[in-house]
Amino acid sequence: MKRWAGRGAAFALILAFLLPARAADLSVQAQSGETGNYGITIPFTRSPRTERYLFEVYDGASAQGEPLFTGKELTVGTPGQTDVYLPLAYDLTGPHTYTLKITGLPMPGREELDLAASQTKTFQTGLVSTCGHSIADGGFVLGDGTESKPYRVASARQLDHVREHLSASFLQTAHIDVGETYSAWEPIGDVAQPFGGVYDGNGYEISALRLTKSAPDEGGQTFAGLFGIANGARLQKICLSDVTNTDPSVRGCGALLGDTFMTTVSQCRAKNVVFTGNSDKLSMLGGLVGDDYGDTTLRISDCYVQNISLDGNSEAGGLVGAFNTLSGLATNCYAVPDSLSSSKAGKAGGLLGSGGSGITGCFYLTNAAWNNGYGTPKTEAELKSAATFTGWDTNIWEIKDGSYPTLKIERPLP
Repeated sequence: MKRWAGRGAAFALILAFLLPARAADLSVQAQSGETGNYGITIPFTRSPRTERYLFEVYDGASAQGEPLFTGKELTVGTPGQTDVYLPLAYDLTGPHTYTLKITGLPMPGREELDLAASQTKTFQTGLVSTCGHSIADGGFVLGDGTESKPYRVASARQLDHVREHLSASFLQTAHIDVGETYSAWEPIGDVAQPFGGVYDGNGYEISALRLTKSAPDEGGQTFAGLFGIANGARLQKICLSDVTNTDPSVRGCGALLGDTFMTTVSQCRAKNVVFTGNSDKLSMLGGLVGDDYGDTTLRISDCYVQNISLDGNSEAGGLVGAFNTLSGLATNCYAVPDSLSSSKAGKAGGLLGSGGSGITGCFYLTNAAWNNGYGTPKTEAELKSAATFTGWDTNIWEIKDGSYPTLKIERPLP
């Protein structure tokens, strides 16, 4: 800090602030450039000698290295204790230690009388869950499960913990490699307790899913996916990659969803999906969704799949395995399978394994083995031509010649 010379002795400014910090639910722009609606609130008591302060936050137990957050100079005019909000995108996976540094700056006209002075203190976030479950069990550290304040999902354990709150709302805040924590993934939701909430993947990746099957329904059928069965749910902006099945006896298997009742799926994608087994029971396979149950409605829009390999006993569809023939709706989706096969003739489809008439603006990579009449077949060159996708929403899609369209919500991997 610069020392100011003057005719009298310079006094160090005295700071007073109280910790720990607490979370705040305000919409702010975090330093990383991502929009986040969380931060820390510092109960702060200013010095009587100045109203000018600089707040900085560092990772770890000391103020070393580059700060995670450097706020602009703030004027704290209120005497006594007040709250100062800092837009820090802190660790949402559990307890984490940070160091707060506060520097008091001389008031105008007192530069020759006072010196800037700093104090530091450590604090922790993520000590208490907001959902009533322990942090060790995947309890969430931010949000209350409502649509306005969804639980934040930042780790594989928290993703697994979604099954404890099947009607809540969730927002993913980080890429999640499930395989680093779980060698097998039990789907979220089954016939007895389906998922009926809102899951917003926020464009982050969920990878390395090794799918096991759900609990059987009354007919003994089982389902597999990130979600096993959804009923009245909304699934959006979910990006999946590297998904395989571990059980050859699943009826209704999709990277995102095994089976569905009255569910909406939008702006989702899956890459590198392999479901194999070709047993008597491995059926209704879809790159994204396995089965649209009975006469219920699946509404799927602005989704795509690439590098899909499915080999089953019955329906195998690049996007959806068994699509409802009466009321299912698919809009502005495409599929690029690698291989599709079924032991039943005509049950392998580039877009849908079976389906109905509610298909609008949907395409798939053409191949004589899976041109079953659902959706519009296109060559690779056509699927990499912007002209093919005329009328698709360019606020949602990144469309350019020479490459397959992608979703604008997709976040790059580190």
